[in-house]
Order: sequence, then structure tokens, then C-alpha cells
Amino acid sequence: YKYILEANISVFMPLLYNNLYVGLSIVFIITLSYEATYFITEWKKELIKNQQLKVEHANTQLYLLKKQIDPHFLFNSLNTLSSLIASNKNDAITFINDFSDVYRYIITHKDETLASLKNEIAFTKDYTELLKKRFGKGFIYKEVIAKDYNSCKIPTLSLQMLVENAIKHNTFNTKNPLVVEVSIKGNLL
Repeated sequence: YKYILEANISVFMPLLYNNLYVGLSIVFIITLSYEATYFITEWKKELIKNQQLKVEHANTQLYLLKKQIDPHFLFNSLNTLSSLIASNKNDAITFINDFSDVYRYIITHKDETLASLKNEIAFTKDYTELLKKRFGKGFIYKEVIAKDYNSCKIPTLSLQMLVENAIKHNTFNTKNPLVVEVSIKGNLL
């Protein structure tokens, strides 16, 4: 009986080890698959979250820029208007009408993220008319945009901010005017 028991055990042990290796291998593969899936899922979530944060950051910067427009624009326009009233009442009336159109656009579209290029160009033209009254021949605005691009979307008030920055960061007068040209070359505005 003792011999039979030892023979059965010696035959059974290699089979046990084989089954143990197979079982551990299966558990290892399943665990590895689970961990890899979990890692990839979490990585994708973080990637999406990172992109959302970038978009929110850009929207916040745009919002802050829009908020800066209101006081500077209003202050400069009122100063121009007061000087026009003293010198030329007809120009002052035209200025008030242009100013109300520009300010209406700002109030109407300030909460929008994107606007059509056509609307932004029209708004920028109105805005530059106010600047021409303020700076005279010292400021020149040109625009070369094909109508094919009218439906393209750009950030709201972005052209106006670019024109405002050009004025803020340049020195110009009637002898050396500031020329601002808006055009499309390739895919760039």
C-alpha cells in the first residue's frame, strides 16, 4: 500500500505543477489585461480633461479681454465725442451714430465665443470709422477679404482687439500713419 501511494503521488506532482503554472499564467494574463485596460481608460480620461482645461483657459482669456474693451473703448470714445462737439457738430452726430452701432454689437455679441468673419469685418469697419474720427489721417484701415470666407468663424471681437493693440503699441501721426490691413493669405487671417 505504501508503494502504491508513493507512485501515485510521484505521478500526481508533475500534473499538479503543470496545472499550477497554467493557472498562474491565466491569472497573470487576466490581471495584466485588466490593469492595461484600466490604465488606458484613465489615460484617455486625463487627456480629455486636459483638453477641456485648455479650452476653458482660452475662453477665460477671451472673456477677460472682452471685459477690458468696455472701459477703454467707452472712455476713448467719449473723449473723441467731446472734442468733436466743440469743433464740428455734424461729425459729432455721425460719431454718435457710429458709436451706438459699435457699442450695440459689443453688447449683443460679447457672450458669444465665435462670430462669422463677415460680421466681425463689418463691426471692425464701424470701429475703425470711430478711430479715423479720433486720429484723422494718422490711421488707415484696409481690408482685402474674398467673400468666400464670409462664413468662416473667428473669436468674437478678436479683430477689434488686434486693431486696438496695433494702436496701443505703435507711434503714428499724419506724416507717419498707422496702416492696419486685414487680409487672408493661405489659411491665415
